[in-house]
Amino acid sequence: MRVVLLVLAAVIAFVSGVDVGGDADAGLGLGPALFSALFALVLSRGTITCDATGIHARNLLLDLHVPWRAVREVVARDLVVVVTSSGAQHRLWAVQRARIAMILNRRSVVDDVVERIESVRPALTDRAADDDRVVRRPAWPSLADVALVVALPPGAFVLGMLV
Repeated sequence: MRVVLLVLAAVIAFVSGVDVGGDADAGLGLGPALFSALFALVLSRGTITCDATGIHARNLLLDLHVPWRAVREVVARDLVVVVTSSGAQHRLWAVQRARIAMILNRRSVVDDVVERIESVRPALTDRAADDDRVVRRPAWPSLADVALVVALPPGAFVLGMLV
């Protein structure tokens, strides 16, 4: 899906560049192209997974691993929050509560995710290693995607203007 949206963004930018060919309205097609590329990037990144080693969360900028031994609780707020035994709170951007659910105080996907994590946690914690180090690191593939999003649509736009 991400690749399709990035290609679509490049095509929109290229066609906009060909269409305006240097007019004063030259930047009008670039906005939708950049929006499409950014949308593709944001859609492709957020995940929360659990396995025998712990909770893994990925978002646009960070990869986070919280071992089961370090998890004190998992809480549903505006998004999923993992509280560690040291008291640190890790907010997982991958799943967020819709504003309307917050306003109406209704159940949302965030509640479902927390419920699912809590249902598998006891069995997986019993088998988990003694390691309790939380690992946060930059999401380098995602940062490369950001560079692609920044460069591809404007480059296609300029190429379209030159054709």
